[in-house]
Formats: sequence, C-alpha cells, structure tokens
Amino acid sequence: MKFVCVTQRLLYDKKSKSFKDALDKDLVIFLNKIGYIPIPVPNLKLSNQKIFKLLSYYKNKLEVKGFIFSGGEDLDKNKERYKIEKNIYSFCVKKKIPLFGICRGLQMIAHLNDVKLLKIQNHVAKRHVIFSKNLKKNNKRKVNSFHNFKIHFCPDGYITTHLSNDNIIEGIKHNKLPILAYMWHPEREKKYHQSDISSFKKIFK
Repeated sequence: MKFVCVTQRLLYDKKSKSFKDALDKDLVIFLNKIGYIPIPVPNLKLSNQKIFKLLSYYKNKLEVKGFIFSGGEDLDKNKERYKIEKNIYSFCVKKKIPLFGICRGLQMIAHLNDVKLLKIQNHVAKRHVIFSKNLKKNNKRKVNSFHNFKIHFCPDGYITTHLSNDNIIEGIKHNKLPILAYMWHPEREKKYHQSDISSFKKIFK
C-alpha cells in the first residue's frame, strides 16, 4: 500500500455545537481508486518543533509518499491548519518530499512564496476551459472551479502549467522540487481525467 498525508479543513457542527476536522470524501475515494491510502493530518495546536517531529514520523515510520494540501476554507479561517501547512511546506522543501496542492493548496503555496491573493468573480461552482502550457496537442479541457481568489502571479522558482480561458493561473509546478498544484479539484470530476491521475502517480512514486 502507498500512503499519502492529507491536510484537513475545519467544520462547525451546529447540532452538536462542536468543531470537527474534515476531509472531503470525494478526495478519499479518488486517492484510493488511483492506488493511495490517505492519512489525515489533524489540526493540532503544536509547536513548530513538535510539528516537525510529527511530519518526520509520517515520512520515516509510515513511509508516506508525500503530502497533499486539500481544498476548502480561505487561508485565514483556520490558524492551526495554516501553521501545520506552513511547516509541511518547509519540511517538503528542505527534505525534497513530494507535495501536491488542490485549490486552496495552490493558494497556500503561492502565499508562502509572497504572492498576493486577489478576489475574483464567477469561479465558484462553475466549469470553465483551461489550457496546458506544456502540451502541444490536446491542451484544452473543461474543469470544475470552486475558488473565490486567484494568485496575482506565478511564484519565483515555479512555472505556470495551466491557465483558464480568462487568463487566471490554474496550475503551477516547482522548477526543481516535486511540488505541483492545481486550482481545480481532480477528485470532483464525474469521470477522472487521465492527466490528473498521471500527475498524482508521477509525483507520488
């Protein structure tokens, strides 16, 4: 079995009046169908040192193939998640460990590289065309969209892999490290796209 660690959003249950860490079931199913078992990363109030120990345990003891920044929530909604993802990013960069960002995950990666997020319209619960900048053929497809923000520019050290038909950055990739991020949700497609499956399998070997 191949394991990957996945960060979680925070939800408030009105019935029980309690907060809960949550992982989109669609992402769990998607990862399982393409050959991975997700390990949810809890949103704990930990020191940076303890977070580093936790991440080292995931990597060295559980032998995870890498980490995923899942979607859901604006960056300022969950302080614990923000701190953990910030540490995960540093850990992955330092150890050259694979990292995949989905929607909010791309925004987080850009934010940690000093890129501003800008409010946009008509990108929530929509489908739109994206273009791959790396493929000469079959470089156009429609994807889902669930984000209120775009990134102002591609971070230093990264390249833009995909653009939307309204010229918004939809995919980025690090020039040297195994870090990749998409603004759409591969797991929410009715039929998984082969290029999305290939991207996950390539980065999480």
